[in-house]
Amino acid sequence: MSIDIDEDFIEELLNILPAWLWGFIIVGVVALLFGLIMFQYIIPLYRKSYLKTFHLTLNEERSSFSKTKQRDGKISTHIYAFFEAKNKLNEPLHINKAKILKPKIKSNYTIHINTQGSNGLFDQNSIPANSSREVVISFLIEEDLKQKDDTLKIKLAIFDSAGNEQIEEVVFKTPKN
Repeated sequence: MSIDIDEDFIEELLNILPAWLWGFIIVGVVALLFGLIMFQYIIPLYRKSYLKTFHLTLNEERSSFSKTKQRDGKISTHIYAFFEAKNKLNEPLHINKAKILKPKIKSNYTIHINTQGSNGLFDQNSIPANSSREVVISFLIEEDLKQKDDTLKIKLAIFDSAGNEQIEEVVFKTPKN
């Protein structure tokens, strides 16, 4: 199947406008296409990174997990995740919620979030504007989380007081005694 193009039609179309004007039309169409690509793909990526209010970096050396046998014979898991939290806002930031996304936890668990103060103690629960603080998030889980080898892999969602979240996949190694 072939499409027949009338050469006279194309020649008439090209002769309607002067040759120098066709250059501007082609540049305009290319600029329009570039603008559409920017609007559709590039700008949303920029906005997503711009809207992040905080950034977390895991301190692998200090983070750990352990398991203990309770009085009733059940095993519970304790997880301690130490992060360096960078506040990207011009106002104080409060990290006030965390939850475990994976693995699915069937039992109850308790969460404590503490933020290091300017004196080095974990006594404040905010991060000053445009600065970093160490944050420890500890979980006490009333079940024995299954693990592969000597590592425990979990996926955390951490929230600030405005509801912004950051998802972190964390791999903990079994502490050496």
